[in-house]
Amino acid sequence: MFSPTGTVLAAHTPGGGLRLWDVREHKFSTTVGNNVAALGFSPNGKVMAVWVPEDKVQLWNLTSHRTVSTLAGTGQAATSKIGYDDKSLAMLKKDGSIAFWDVSPCS
Repeated sequence: MFSPTGTVLAAHTPGGGLRLWDVREHKFSTTVGNNVAALGFSPNGKVMAVWVPEDKVQLWNLTSHRTVSTLAGTGQAATSKIGYDDKSLAMLKKDGSIAFWDVSPCS
């Protein structure tokens, strides 16, 4: 999946991790988590949300390649999306429910 800016490519590894590639430089940047099941990018391309199996969503700063926040007790994610205002995260859970979080401090 490409970031909205087209500068980052996120690709699952055979082991379930997530590799980030710098598209402009044509090189590998970093590996994110293990068994990543869902991800979403902020519209400005600065933050990526990834669901990890411990029922957590980690928010990654794509410039520093560091976790800027962790949301615990999220349940199992089917997909996630950071809102177009860069302030809210919506996650569709596997049970069909939807959860919302304020992530404005991270963007």
